[in-house]
Amino acid sequence: MGWDNYHFHCFRIGGVRYGLADDEDFDLDEVDERTVTVAEAFSEMPKGFCDYDFGDSWHHERLVEKWDPITILLPSAVCTGGRRACPPEDCGGISCYVDLIDALSDPGHEEHAACLEWVGGDFDPEDFDLEAVNFGLRLLR
Repeated sequence: MGWDNYHFHCFRIGGVRYGLADDEDFDLDEVDERTVTVAEAFSEMPKGFCDYDFGDSWHHERLVEKWDPITILLPSAVCTGGRRACPPEDCGGISCYVDLIDALSDPGHEEHAACLEWVGGDFDPEDFDLEAVNFGLRLLR
């Protein structure tokens, strides 16, 4: 997703919940996410969900559209395409993200300068950098 992974999160795939066993909110019914591969987790079910930052309540649907036999042998997952930029970390959830985009897209908006500074001076919500995504996936190995 592009976030820094410092918030609690879990994955829900086919009735199984995956999380990090060292999280204080780790549920004993969860599977430690570090013990399974993406291929193993999605072997029975092509669709799953990720909940990230329980305070901001980000919920993402994950859909495996196709398994390529060659990529299954690679040491990390590979993204073949996508759309839009990852919302900035800690932007406050969906409604706050919409407000952020509104402020950034309107130079006359009273919060434009503050929001522009907060995102580091540049943010294009339509940008998707496939190379950067795959670089990040390789780092997760």
